Amino acid sequence: MMLVFWISVSLVGYTYVAYPLLVWAASKCTRNRRLSARPRTAQARPTVSVCIACRNEAPRLQHKLTSLNAQDYPRDLIEIIIASDGSTDGTVAVARALPGVAVLDCTARGKAAALNAAVAAARGEILVFTDARQRLDARALTALIDRLGDPDIGVVSGELILEAPATGVAASIGLYWRYEKFIRRAESEYFSAVGATGALYAMRRSEFKPLRPGTLLDDFEIPMAVLRTGRRIVFEERARIYDVAESSLAAERRRKIRTLAGNWQSLAANRWLIVPGKNPALWQYISHKLCRLIVPFALLGMLAAAWLTGGAFYRMAAAAQTAFWCVALLGSCLPVLRRLRLIGMASLLLELNWAAVAGLVYYCRGMAESLWRSPAAANPSRDA
Repeated sequence: MMLVFWISVSLVGYTYVAYPLLVWAASKCTRNRRLSARPRTAQARPTVSVCIACRNEAPRLQHKLTSLNAQDYPRDLIEIIIASDGSTDGTVAVARALPGVAVLDCTARGKAAALNAAVAAARGEILVFTDARQRLDARALTALIDRLGDPDIGVVSGELILEAPATGVAASIGLYWRYEKFIRRAESEYFSAVGATGALYAMRRSEFKPLRPGTLLDDFEIPMAVLRTGRRIVFEERARIYDVAESSLAAERRRKIRTLAGNWQSLAANRWLIVPGKNPALWQYISHKLCRLIVPFALLGMLAAAWLTGGAFYRMAAAAQTAFWCVALLGSCLPVLRRLRLIGMASLLLELNWAAVAGLVYYCRGMAESLWRSPAAANPSRDA
């Protein structure tokens, strides 16, 4: 049991601490650091198709269009396509009343099908994928498209900014998201990120491959298909998009379950992801994605091994772990305690690892796509 304990400790420590530091150090030594964007002349600017797949987002569409119309990119080069996936709240009627917007009223077949339909209708040279709920910075599209001026770059991911968290839980989620962005930035500078921010990313239309029916994570599957061809996925912090952090752990749990179910789905459907020589970002994928799926089981193994191994050190380790998870559980049950940063982070860690296990259950039972019906979880823009 001692061996199980130390293997589990090593896996958890590597995933959450060692890998972020190693990829950050590697990014400082590599020659593939983020290049300066190559500004285009007005004559060279490509046409852009902004694709929005949504379900029951009628109240948000006007605000989304306002932020798109405020872009400093030439408006006559932008087409906006809204693909409604069987919305029942008047989304289609609201979208059709918006000026300069193409609307697709799709049968409810999931986000992947809606995105495929939007791309099939798109005429732009560049595809920009975004969600209905977030507000774009006025320079976001220009920043994305300028980075695509580098032929080695295939996908450009924007930066999601969580605004004005109102509770301890939201603050903890914001801190976690800053941690995630640190890793993505380092991966991007080292060689390539593994996936994009679902709220905002861009690519060349010529490189888009239709998603499989029922695909849960377009912001992973689309970029990774491009990465497989040898082009990089990069993080562009100037392409900002704004959202409000969830104030409820339940809402964040639902979002994370769908995201992590999607990670299991992607692994099962794309075996090349773990084959040396086929995945150009194999180290990043295993360390950032695959290990995150295994960590919950390592945490259970670490706790069980500590209790079952004799000796004062292991008894102390077992007691400390048990106390930590009790505090995390208490924070999950009593929202007022989550205003304390440490308790909020412990509760979030519990929720994230629980979501990884629940995501596996949802995926195995074929239930994950049902989470798309919830507006809170329909846009799993934050990584796990």
